[in-house]
Amino acid sequence: MANCNFKIPFDAAPKEVLATAKKTMEKYHGSFEGDVHSGHFRVPVGIGDIEGNYTITGHVMDITITKKPLIVTCSVIEKQLKKYMAPDVV
Repeated sequence: MANCNFKIPFDAAPKEVLATAKKTMEKYHGSFEGDVHSGHFRVPVGIGDIEGNYTITGHVMDITITKKPLIVTCSVIEKQLKKYMAPDVV
């Protein structure tokens, strides 16, 4: 299975974006660990888990999905992660 890689730009302070992402992922019984430099996350999606790593440079989060259900596309994951970091995502 190929990894998904994408970048998500944001306007808010990195700490604020991470706090929003952590709160939202935990709401859906996932986990989000890390700091303003790097970390990892896991979100259950009913048919399996989505797991990934992130790094932050400036106001851009670079995400690599390392595990996902086969039928879940990278574009769907990217769209959902942007929602998890809202409202401050560009």
